[in-house]
Amino acid sequence: MIRFLIEPYLDFNIGHSLEKVNLWRNNLVKLGEEVCVFSYRDCPGFVKILDEFIFIYRLKLLWREVFTYFFAFKMSKKKRASVLGLTTYSPLVIAIASIFNLPIENWSQIIMNSGLTIKNSKYFFKKKESFALKFLSKKGCMLLPNLDFTVNKVKKELGLKNVYFLNDPIYFKEKSLNNKFNMQNIVLVSGDEDWRRTPLLHIDRSDLKTKIHKLILHGKFLNKDTYKLKSVDKIDCIDNYFNSEDLFDFYFKAKFCFIVYSYKFLGGSSNFALSILAGTPVLASEFLYAKEVFEKYGKIGEMFEYENIRSFEQAWERLVNWSEDDWDEFYIAREEFIKDVRAETIVSRYLELF
Repeated sequence: MIRFLIEPYLDFNIGHSLEKVNLWRNNLVKLGEEVCVFSYRDCPGFVKILDEFIFIYRLKLLWREVFTYFFAFKMSKKKRASVLGLTTYSPLVIAIASIFNLPIENWSQIIMNSGLTIKNSKYFFKKKESFALKFLSKKGCMLLPNLDFTVNKVKKELGLKNVYFLNDPIYFKEKSLNNKFNMQNIVLVSGDEDWRRTPLLHIDRSDLKTKIHKLILHGKFLNKDTYKLKSVDKIDCIDNYFNSEDLFDFYFKAKFCFIVYSYKFLGGSSNFALSILAGTPVLASEFLYAKEVFEKYGKIGEMFEYENIRSFEQAWERLVNWSEDDWDEFYIAREEFIKDVRAETIVSRYLELF
C-alpha cells in the first residue's frame, strides 16, 4: 500500500517541515513502505496564482492548507493510498477539504493543538474545533494528538474513540555522552522570540547568581540588542540551517537548553525533546507538553512558573548546582524518553495502529 504524507508547508518552512517529512519518509521506507509526499507545490497552477491575491497572512495559510489537503485526498483516492496529515492550522481545514474528497483508505491526522479543551478558549473557537473533530472521526479519520492531555479531553468531552496519543518523531543517533558535570555553563536557546516563547526576556529580567558563561542563540533574534542580559558573559548568534543530524550535534554541545514557552502554548516542542535526546537538560517553563514529560519521566531538567521571574532564577540555581547523582538520574530518565520518542519508535507505533 502507498502511504501519502501531507505537509502543506514543505516549501515555505524548509527547516522544520523538511526534516519532519524526512523522518517520516525515511523510516517508513526502512520498514518496507512505499511513500508519496504531497505538499502545496503539487497543487494546480491556478491555486498558486490566486494565492498571490491573498494579503492576510492567516487567510493565506488557510488557503494553502485547504487546497493541499483537497488535492492530496483526490490523488490518494486514485492511488488507493493511505493518508497521514502531518500539519494543520485547524482540524476544520481538514474537514472542509474532505467534504467532497473523502479518502477511501486508512486515514489519520496528527493534531497539534489542544486549544478546544482549554476552559478560557473562546466559545466559537471551541465549537468549530469540536465540530471538525467530530466530523473527521465520523468519516473514519484516526486522530493522533501529540499530548496525552488532548487525547483524554477529546475522548471525555467529545466522546470520540478513534483517538490515539502519538509523539512527534525526533531524530536520534547513538553517541558517547561526555561528562557535562564539570562543563562551563553553555546555554542553548533555539527559536526566535514570539508570542509563544520569551527566553531572552526572562534572562533580561532576572538576576542570576550563577552567570551564563556562553549563551548560544539559534535563530535571527532581531530583538536581542534591546536586552541588557547582564547575567551573560558571551553571546553567539547562529542563524544557520541544520539538517536533523547536524542539529542533534548542535544541541549535544550545550550543557543546558532554555525552553521558555508561555502557558498559552498548547502544542508539543521538538526543541524540548531533541535537547533531552542529545543529553542536554532543559530549564523549562510549565507549559503542557513540558509538564507531561516531567511527570512521566522524572528528572530531565528543572521547571519554573512562566510568569514568575523568581521561580525562573531559583530553577536555574537548582540546575547549575546539580550533583553527580542528579546527572546520573537525568541520564536514566533520558534513556526511557529515548525509547518513546525516537523516530523509529514513533513510525513503528503509527503502523501498529492500523
